Amino acid sequence: MVAWSPEGILDGADEVTRWDLINRRGALRSVGAATTGTALLGALGGWLEPLVGWSARTGSAFSTDEVVALERVVALLRDWRTAGAGLGPSAVLGHLGDVSDRLRGAPDDALSGRVFLAGAELAKIAASIHFDTGAHQLSQRYYVVAVQMATAAKQPSFAATVLAALARQCYDLGATADGQIGRASCRERV
Repeated sequence: MVAWSPEGILDGADEVTRWDLINRRGALRSVGAATTGTALLGALGGWLEPLVGWSARTGSAFSTDEVVALERVVALLRDWRTAGAGLGPSAVLGHLGDVSDRLRGAPDDALSGRVFLAGAELAKIAASIHFDTGAHQLSQRYYVVAVQMATAAKQPSFAATVLAALARQCYDLGATADGQIGRASCRERV
């Protein structure tokens, strides 16, 4: 099992959001096959392992005011999503891309952890939006990003919540073995 690193997690978040933003029309037209088995679960292998490679940079990459404002934006996007306001993913993806860019080289401190958690919430919102539109493979990629960012934020309970949502998706898609593995992981590790 390869250890997760903040840079690897941010590279994954950048890859999926950039691909999604560039290929939005094509992705939404084609439902595409969902990822199953080892391809899906292998990416989640280190969700409770310690991260390696934190920046040696000192000081904070974020001000407290910036983090509070970001958390308000995430709460607003979450509330819009919950209310069924028809929120397009562009706003969510734009904020997720900005968060991952800003986290590059950030030190392992409390403010960076809060920003990683905000990124995890944004990725989970994006996953839910794509799940609802039938873009299941993209949804799964965002769920993986959410688990990874929650791990970087040192929030295993949020990561477990995301894994439960991913397990539900696996069940809904008929990949019950993947859903059972995801749920077993949640029960065993939390």
